[in-house]
Amino acid sequence: MKNLVTGKLPLAAAIVSMSCTALSQEMEEVIITSSLIDASSEEISNPLHVIDGGALATDASQSLGASIDGLVGISSSDYGAAVGQPIIRGMSGSRVKVLNNGMVIRDVSGLGPDHGNDTDLNNIQQIEIVRGPSSLLYSNGTIGGIVNIVDNSIARKDFADSAFTLGLEAQSVNNGDSLDFSYQNNIGGLNISAAYKDSQFDDYEIPDGAVMHHQEEHETEEHEGEEHEAEEHEEGLVHLPNSDADSTSQRIGISKTGDWGFFGLSFSDNQNLYGIPYHGDDHDEDHADEDDHDEDHADEEDHDSHAGERIFSTTESSVVNLEGSYNLDNSLLSKIDYHFRDSDYSLTEQHAEEEHEGEHEAGHDEEGPTTFSNEAREYGAIFDLGGNSLTQKIAVNYVVEDVSVIGSEAFINPTESKELALGYYLSKELAPFHIDFGIRHDQISRKGSVSHKEHEDEHEG
Repeated sequence: MKNLVTGKLPLAAAIVSMSCTALSQEMEEVIITSSLIDASSEEISNPLHVIDGGALATDASQSLGASIDGLVGISSSDYGAAVGQPIIRGMSGSRVKVLNNGMVIRDVSGLGPDHGNDTDLNNIQQIEIVRGPSSLLYSNGTIGGIVNIVDNSIARKDFADSAFTLGLEAQSVNNGDSLDFSYQNNIGGLNISAAYKDSQFDDYEIPDGAVMHHQEEHETEEHEGEEHEAEEHEEGLVHLPNSDADSTSQRIGISKTGDWGFFGLSFSDNQNLYGIPYHGDDHDEDHADEDDHDEDHADEEDHDSHAGERIFSTTESSVVNLEGSYNLDNSLLSKIDYHFRDSDYSLTEQHAEEEHEGEHEAGHDEEGPTTFSNEAREYGAIFDLGGNSLTQKIAVNYVVEDVSVIGSEAFINPTESKELALGYYLSKELAPFHIDFGIRHDQISRKGSVSHKEHEDEHEG
């Protein structure tokens, strides 16, 4: 049984007053930032979902996929509570891109189903989900769709009021707790925003016998005659091993706005540690096929050695953003939107034997860690050609990525990728019709090396 207790305490500088207008049912206009024309949700005909950030403030989900799971055509690829990659119309991985403020998050979630998305859902404005091939307007290869997480780290409009929120959360199913706060204010003409969240969740409690039945069948097939001993061993299992998760995220931003446009900088840092439930069983069985299956006693020892195995991943990321917009207001060029992002992301997978229960990283390293890293730099600009009769925009985007996998389970060599994208978009009203036209060209080059590894050497001796 899962009991959840959450609380949000907003504090404002001004006295809060109740009025009839505060209780009115007026429909709030929602601007879709992932759209090239910054249109409202009513003006966009593409398959679209918009989730307000306030609805996520009391959500107990630990992953992006779990937060949007249940929407039409959308589900989550769960690999433990902390890992939930979004699935849109049955497609995931590289076919679904996760964006932050319109820019692709450069993590390594596409390199493994047990790699979580590097997202921070604390104090966000909204989540925009575009389904189907229309999402190709925003990023290449997104035939499934995109998920755009919009926050207010770099404010495009001046904050009208100062605000401070404090949130507390407690979960009984995993003895978990979470603390978060956020702050935003306009000080001396500068918009300042900050957000912080720290969460700690232990292994999930499981009902008696929920996992024992599966284990009994496994033991019966391989150890007939030892059923009673297996039952005694599994009766003490009251938690799901490696289902814990710890995370810390912090974000700060500053911006300046005016009639000329806006300019801002932001910095974010995310750190996570999460277990991978039952991942080690299949992994060990795959490697066990390469050993001598005739030695039953050796197989029993191998099974026992992994019974208390600690399987976990740690992630670290830091992102620096620069965004701005400059209004020219002339007949040839109306506005220029530009951005720069420098991101450094790493994920380390590790297998270890636990020496003391409750110590996440204590133990003997059996296979050695494997580190996935992605260092990326992205430059982009959108030129608004303006005009009263039609909307025309030219987009230019350039990305340099250095991806590497280093360690005992490395399967690709360090690779440098360069992506250049050019796009043109046109929109015009021709009563009673509305015309939208877009074209984009992507040029991608990769430079790496190919190596050959003799697997037979691993089993000599």
